[in-house]
Amino acid sequence: MDWWGTLEAKTHGRAAWRNLLSKTDGARLAQPLKGSELRVCNLAYVELAAILAGRLDEPFGSFSDEERAAAERVLALETPQWRVTAWLGGCKLERAEISLERLLRFCREELRYSPEDERFECLKAPCFSIGEPCTARGPWRQERRLDGLVKGEPVIVTAPAFARMPDGRHLTMCVLHTGVAHDCAKHTRAAHNCAVETCATHIRTALAPFAGDEVNAVEALNRLFGRVHRERLATLQPWQLSHCGLDYEEVAAVLCKYLVHPLGRPLQKAREAVQAVLEPYDPDPTTTALRADTWLVACKLRHSRVPVRTLAEFCTALGYEGNAHAGLECYKRRHWLPRRANAASRVSLNNWLCRLYGTAGPEALENSLMRFAVNRVTDKDGLSLTSRDWRLRVGPPLTRSEVLESLQTYKAQASHEAQVNHERNDFMQPLCEVLRLLLNARDLDEGYIVPPDALALVPTYLRWAEATQGLHKGVIFGKAHHLRIAADIINFMEVCPAKLADFVLRTWTPVEISDALLQLDLSPEVVDQAMPPPPAFQHERKEALLNALATAELVPAWTVQHCS
Repeated sequence: MDWWGTLEAKTHGRAAWRNLLSKTDGARLAQPLKGSELRVCNLAYVELAAILAGRLDEPFGSFSDEERAAAERVLALETPQWRVTAWLGGCKLERAEISLERLLRFCREELRYSPEDERFECLKAPCFSIGEPCTARGPWRQERRLDGLVKGEPVIVTAPAFARMPDGRHLTMCVLHTGVAHDCAKHTRAAHNCAVETCATHIRTALAPFAGDEVNAVEALNRLFGRVHRERLATLQPWQLSHCGLDYEEVAAVLCKYLVHPLGRPLQKAREAVQAVLEPYDPDPTTTALRADTWLVACKLRHSRVPVRTLAEFCTALGYEGNAHAGLECYKRRHWLPRRANAASRVSLNNWLCRLYGTAGPEALENSLMRFAVNRVTDKDGLSLTSRDWRLRVGPPLTRSEVLESLQTYKAQASHEAQVNHERNDFMQPLCEVLRLLLNARDLDEGYIVPPDALALVPTYLRWAEATQGLHKGVIFGKAHHLRIAADIINFMEVCPAKLADFVLRTWTPVEISDALLQLDLSPEVVDQAMPPPPAFQHERKEALLNALATAELVPAWTVQHCS
């Protein structure tokens, strides 16, 4: 189109736009937006605002610096200005309550809008002059696309969710309405399919328990942290970023799929340190940034000692459903929101984490990266639920032959462990559960109660125990191994809970006791009750600690009364 044709189209469009708006509509569009009006918006209004802004000069009036600054804050990321403009325009159109059908008809008839492809206008950078219509591909395409956008079920998105949407190359209008969902079948790219799930399903439903607002979801997550949790977060040291539990890794990966920086923006130095370790295993900066953020969130969660079960229930409230055949989320290359699993493969996150927690012990960051490298070589998206103790050497990325050898070795070990676990009798007594209090506070940071040197005596003890008590012991790795051995020994010595409580109160600090109680899935309220202020007498502190254990049903009440 020549210069005169462009100017004529622009002039005609501006006049038609003024005729479309009533005085009330114009007055509402002229009013500045408040911060609360920028948090959520109908994606149809955002798309139409992008179409209008690309073909008219300031159709919504000029945005003030305050409005742009407020929009950039709620969008949370370094969002391009054309996205900020589309979001501001969409919020103004929605507040003005201008009919979507009127806007759609105006774009078709007056602006002669006919999209050149199926991409969202609000998600792609403008590549045309103001007033210049795009190359049309036929009226049947625009009818289907725009009707599905405007007349379908409303797609309400939050500002952070809009900022995180992929670009227009992989997200098309056909995902917005079930009536045109069949059009997605011909798009076979994995990125497109993941984007379909992201936009069409989870953005509408994942944050529904929190009124569709990601900010409310983050606030709800923060409310899971009690006083002791927050105190522990303040004591996180750099050297504690070298190890983390696989269960916390998995929870962190799920949280990062739904929320941007769920525990706040990480320190740049910490992020750079983790990324420096990641780079030899994956040169993709996008992937390393995602994995670094996930690892830092996992380390924070583990150090705070928020119960994994509580975090899993929160992830379920977000709408997450595990897939028994899809592998672990923390070893997938991208943080796409997961697809819904069918009934046969659906598994709750709690059941998923129960297979991870306490089975393989602490995991170093390098080992986690080696698992990730194995997944890349073998074209796997993640470890399966049975992959609980995949121990790989630390070093350069494995070759394909080394990967296949590691897989065969692991399958043999997993088969043997499954057979032994099936034959093993569970002999844990309520008294031994008190020992879990001792061991959980001493893992990772300060070593196990049973030191590695003492493990040489384990075979002798096990043979004696089998001969005298008939206890069958299987092959157990990591923390569970130490737990079972130490529990047997203390149970054999007939140490009562009250004496163990005396030992804890004499030798442990209040922070260590609270830390251990939190690992037993006790609520922050119960932990606070179990820790009276310092002026309390020793017998009062012991009674409070034992009552907390009895309240949590970790030891029977009659056992506590008998031993006290």
